[in-house]
Amino acid sequence: VFAALTDFILPELIRSKDRAQSAKRKAQGEKSIRIWSAGCSTGEEPYSIAIALHKTIPKIEDWNITLLATDLNPRALRKAINGTYGAWSFRNSPAWLKSNYFIHKEDRQYEIIPEIKKMVTFTCLSLAEMSAISNTNTLDIIFCRNVLMYFTPGWISKISNSFYQDLTENGWFVVSSCELSSQVFPQFTAVNFPGAVLYRKGKNESASSLS
Repeated sequence: VFAALTDFILPELIRSKDRAQSAKRKAQGEKSIRIWSAGCSTGEEPYSIAIALHKTIPKIEDWNITLLATDLNPRALRKAINGTYGAWSFRNSPAWLKSNYFIHKEDRQYEIIPEIKKMVTFTCLSLAEMSAISNTNTLDIIFCRNVLMYFTPGWISKISNSFYQDLTENGWFVVSSCELSSQVFPQFTAVNFPGAVLYRKGKNESASSLS
């Protein structure tokens, strides 16, 4: 999923935003990307997204980045806001991740660097009450992995329809591999990447063009 994000989705998104800016002759600082990590748990996912943005976007300081991370569990959110993780959180990560983006603390703990931490806004939110928050519209990407499996089919349909409305045209919707279903998410177009399938709003592309 993150290879697809850094190798295809973000570069394409950056190009489209640059083209739109050139067409409208906007100031550099008005380029924006909006991403939502729904069900962010203890924060590993949104911080990983922030790192991917930092690595991929040239002159990121010229962009208005909104990275919203929400979860229902206040205890998990407190850990996420703290941004400190042990060795287990890095079990499948490359060595450069810790060396470039974390500060080594005592007892084998690592704290995310301030530059990445400030990119993420954490909020307590139940997906069953999404109307209670107003910052989830016109989104470019929504991550909701390993969350919808805990809802009934009726709620899954309601939530996924809300996600669809919240996304911009050609926006991306990311679920876990065990949640993929053309019957559950019929409004989205499934797009195949090497080792991953992601959903897209309003655009049908063949898998061969994305390999």
